Amino acid sequence: MARRADAAALAVLPLFCLAFFGRTLFAGKFLVAGDAYYYSYPLRAVAWSMIRGGELPLWTPHVLAGYPLASMSQLGFGYPPTWGYLLLPARLAEELYVLLPFLLAPAFTYAYARETGRSRLGALLAGLAFTYGGMMTGRLGAPGLLTNGVMWLPVFLIAVERARTRRFVPCLLGATTAYAMSVLNGHGQSFTYVGLLAAAYALVEPIGAIRDTRHEGWHALKAWRRWRPLAVALGAILCGAGVAAYQILETLRAARRSVRAALAYEVFSDGAFTPFEALRSLVAPPYHLIEVTTYVAPVALALAIVGACVAWRSRDARTVFWIVVAVLSFLLMLGTATPLNWIVYHLPALNRFRYPSRHAFEWSFAVALLAARGFDALASARQVGADDARDVPATSLWSRLLHSRANRLAVGWVLVVACALVGLLWWHDAMRRASPPLTGLDMGLIPAQPESLYLAWKLAFTLLAALALLAGLAAACRAKLDGDGGGTSRARGVLLACAIALACFFEPYLLCSYIWFPFAKSAAQFDEAPTATRLLQSFTPEQNRVYTRVNLFVVGYPQRPPLDLPNVTAVRGLQNVAGYEQLILDRFSRALGNVGPDAVNPRNGAGSAPDLSIFAPGSHVLDLLNTTHVVTYANLATAYTPAAGDGGATTNESSASQATAAGLNAARWRLTYDRDGVWVFDNLRAQPRAWLVGEAVSVDGEEALRRIRGEHSEDAPFDPRRTALVEDAPKDLPQLAGGELSAHTSARIVAYEPNRLTVETEADRDALLVVSEIFYPGWEASVDGRAARIHLTDYLLRGVAVPAGRHRVEMRYRAPAARAGASVSALTLALLVALGVYARRTRTSRVL
Repeated sequence: MARRADAAALAVLPLFCLAFFGRTLFAGKFLVAGDAYYYSYPLRAVAWSMIRGGELPLWTPHVLAGYPLASMSQLGFGYPPTWGYLLLPARLAEELYVLLPFLLAPAFTYAYARETGRSRLGALLAGLAFTYGGMMTGRLGAPGLLTNGVMWLPVFLIAVERARTRRFVPCLLGATTAYAMSVLNGHGQSFTYVGLLAAAYALVEPIGAIRDTRHEGWHALKAWRRWRPLAVALGAILCGAGVAAYQILETLRAARRSVRAALAYEVFSDGAFTPFEALRSLVAPPYHLIEVTTYVAPVALALAIVGACVAWRSRDARTVFWIVVAVLSFLLMLGTATPLNWIVYHLPALNRFRYPSRHAFEWSFAVALLAARGFDALASARQVGADDARDVPATSLWSRLLHSRANRLAVGWVLVVACALVGLLWWHDAMRRASPPLTGLDMGLIPAQPESLYLAWKLAFTLLAALALLAGLAAACRAKLDGDGGGTSRARGVLLACAIALACFFEPYLLCSYIWFPFAKSAAQFDEAPTATRLLQSFTPEQNRVYTRVNLFVVGYPQRPPLDLPNVTAVRGLQNVAGYEQLILDRFSRALGNVGPDAVNPRNGAGSAPDLSIFAPGSHVLDLLNTTHVVTYANLATAYTPAAGDGGATTNESSASQATAAGLNAARWRLTYDRDGVWVFDNLRAQPRAWLVGEAVSVDGEEALRRIRGEHSEDAPFDPRRTALVEDAPKDLPQLAGGELSAHTSARIVAYEPNRLTVETEADRDALLVVSEIFYPGWEASVDGRAARIHLTDYLLRGVAVPAGRHRVEMRYRAPAARAGASVSALTLALLVALGVYARRTRTSRVL
């Protein structure tokens, strides 16, 4: 019976999820927006295509002129919810990944709340209040990265909680499985917070032992049962990290060479709430959000206050723990407004994560659990009141009316229906007044409804939801008083479940209708390439890189934009100088003008306008990167402007005049496409993907950067066709004669794969082969089968010395950190399997 009742409560969750997302899904749209669209979806599609072809996803040439794909841990190749890419269309696989937390997180939270003694309805409230709270239904919920990471916390906590009374090894294996799933998802910030929170929760038992030493003596502290939860938590963190070592080590390797190697305090503190905005975000989230809000359903928040008061008086250690978590996380969301931000900034590992507002995760989870405690406390209080009133006669007409169980249920259902109607009217009025943004910013719909009117609607809705909940509790108490069960018990359970669901539904649904649902995409937006992209697909990608110069965060168009975003071009098979990766390599960023993770906009602190110096006559950055085509919006804008024009292919005269008007050298840049506000320039000075030079000079990194960016002396201009800038000591330079090579010199790419390329060279004397591929440790070279050194050339590229004559040069990416991590992962999995076998045999022997 208990399992059947739990199953009935859990059945509410898929129905709730279907009601929340069904309107968009049944319209044939795909809820893939934000980072899910221009980061995860295209790169996962490329990676899983490699896997299906029998190739390891170690390196990709499709973004950032080449990048270690295995270091992009957020793609989560080892995370089971991404495995849908093996069989399903990429757009559907990504949508399932994004929506999965909205089904599993409430179920996991329900299970943890039940494990700690909460009632079924209280646990249902906790699951819905957390999952549809301000962290998961903010903009941060749309990509699915953070939500997939944090949804495993309740499962982790269940294992830690069970370690108090159950066998150690099964609890360790359960906790490890949960934490490994969070780590394999690949979002470092989320699995770090999950691990810290679980470890802190496990400390409740030892702290309780210290308190008990006053009565039981110090042997209470020495008891193994007191330390088992902490041992399970720490062991799971260690083993979970070990399972994912293959991606963690490769990611750390890239991080050390990226713009995120260290964060300034200002950057670390970016994205925090002010105290006043945090409170306003709690009350009116659509008007006061960053990428998350502090929102929790008002009914849940009120019950959380009740639960906190009850727990504080009873000194319930676990509930007090969640009170502390709620307070601390709320303070952490305020960033520089409290000293806690400065303390966290000086903690290793934690100071790598931006956006203090993301602590909304711990805040909403703690409040949801406190709400379950408050709901149960209120239900118990009403039951006691009902027991006291068993023999009190009903005197007035109204009290006699409500004295009947059937009448209380009827009043409850009337309130539920009224609450639903008010919620629908509220949503309809808000959507009727909403408007698209005046700019192209990725902002969704703008709430045009006055905030005061929004609050009036919210007040009416909240009052009805609270009254419906109280009516349901009153009906439950009356049924218990009369000793009735069966159908009556089911009826009041359905009433309370509906009241809880309504209280948690409408406001987050309204918020998502503003900031998420408008960006749902049709299948055509995934499958049909824009005209500019189809033009570029006619060129061989291994010989022609493109630079898609577009602001990734300006994608809030009423219709599909007329060009593909940088990472999306990977799905089309193009190889792009641009791309989007938070761990963009520092050298690459500096070469392009201190760009941020999208390879277009300046990184924090470097200014606001995109750098145009790479288009200057003296700059060779794009030339060296084999950038044969630059794709941009009209007038070199990085955002789409519908008024930019709707022309066709341009003439040579108009090409030259438009290029000159845009500040570009017409002798170098030729405008070949002008349509729908999109320009495509040919770079007439682009270097091939591989070439030979007869001269190498020794420089340091700063000098090499100055020369490729055209910041050297005019008396000594840099010509990449003649000279290579090698960052080696003079004694380690290849011994070359210098001067121009003969016309018969050639370097021809004969095999090009993501992890391997082969070049055939021919020269009449010793030369240096320069390959327009990003230099990165882990690439190995051979000349005619013999190992050869790769020189860091022209600040960004790879160079290999080749003797005179014909030779075959091969380069392979070995991903040494990923391979070393794979060994650790294999050993960890073997250890876990051995523990599982041991636990099973031990249990069998005990039974016998």
